[in-house]
Amino acid sequence: MNKQTMKNDISIIGVGHTLYQNLKLLLGVLFLISSMVVFGQKLNSAQAQIYEIIENETPKRGVYAFYSDFLNNKPSIIDSFYVNESPRSQPVWQGTNSVKPRYANKNRKVKKVWGFSDGKQAYILNELEFFPIVTEENKLVFYGYDRVDNSGAVAAGAIGGAIGGGIAASAALSKAKSEKIRYTIHPTNGTAVHPKGALNNSLNASVEIMNELIIYRRSRKESEDEAKFVVNGKELYSFEQKSYVLLEYPLSIGSATLCTGSDFKDCIIVALNHEEPTYVECTYPIDSETPQLILQEESQGEFDYFKIENIQDKRGVQVPTVID
Repeated sequence: MNKQTMKNDISIIGVGHTLYQNLKLLLGVLFLISSMVVFGQKLNSAQAQIYEIIENETPKRGVYAFYSDFLNNKPSIIDSFYVNESPRSQPVWQGTNSVKPRYANKNRKVKKVWGFSDGKQAYILNELEFFPIVTEENKLVFYGYDRVDNSGAVAAGAIGGAIGGGIAASAALSKAKSEKIRYTIHPTNGTAVHPKGALNNSLNASVEIMNELIIYRRSRKESEDEAKFVVNGKELYSFEQKSYVLLEYPLSIGSATLCTGSDFKDCIIVALNHEEPTYVECTYPIDSETPQLILQEESQGEFDYFKIENIQDKRGVQVPTVID
C-alpha cells in the first residue's frame, strides 16, 4: 500500500468518525427533545401562547365549554355573566374566595363546562367549584379541594340505606374541602391530574352523575320555629331560617318523598332529573301551624338557593336524625 492510498483510507476513516460523532449528537438531541415532550416540559405553539396569556393576565373573557377553547384562548360561550365571590371558611383556605359565575340574562350558575375567564384570570371547574389557573415549572396547575372519595358512602349505603349513604357522602365532601391539593392540568386533554394519580383506577371516579335534590328555607316574615320535614320516611331535618341541604341519589332513583306537618303526613312526591337539580322550598308562614313544602321552578329555586348557600356552608353540613 502506497502513502497516497493510506492517506485516502485515513481520510475516509476520519470522515466516518466525524459522521458517527455527529449522528450520536443528533440522536442525543432528539432523545432530549422527546424526553421533554413526554415529561411535559416541551411546549407546542398553542401551549406556549396560553402560558404567556396566563402569566400576563390577558385571557379573553368568556366561558370555556371545552379545554380546546381555553388552549386557543377562544371562549365558545360569550353570554354575559357576572362573578360572585365569598371567603372560604376552611382554615387551609383562609385568604381565598369561592368564585361563582352566573349568566346575567338567565340568572343561572355557570356549570357543566371546562372553565371560564373574567378577562384577567382563567379558572378551571373541578369538584363542582372553580379554581384559578397558574403556571409553575412550565406546567399549568391549580390548587383545589381534594377529590371526594365516596367509597365510604357506598359502604354506608349498603348498611344503612339512603340515610347512611347521605351522611357518609356529606362527611366525604367536608373532608375533601379541608384539604388543599396541587393539581396539574394534562397538556393534551385538559383533565385535572391529582398528585396521587387516579382514584380506584379511574380518573372520573369522583364525577359520577347523580340526581340532585336541594331543599331550602329562605329568610323572610316567617315563624321563628324550626321547620321540620322527613325525606323518604327516614331522614328528619330541622331547618332554621336560611338553611338548605343538597341530597344526591343514583340515577336509578327517580323520585323522593318529602313529608311535613304535625304527624308528617302532609307529603309531596318530587321527580328527580339528572340534567338539572330539583328544588323544594320549605316555608313556615307565621299564620300557619305547620311548615309547607313547595316544588319550585329551576330558575326560582336556584336564585333562592344562591342567596343562602354561603350562610349554611359556614354553619356546616345539615345532618338529619334517623327515624327508626
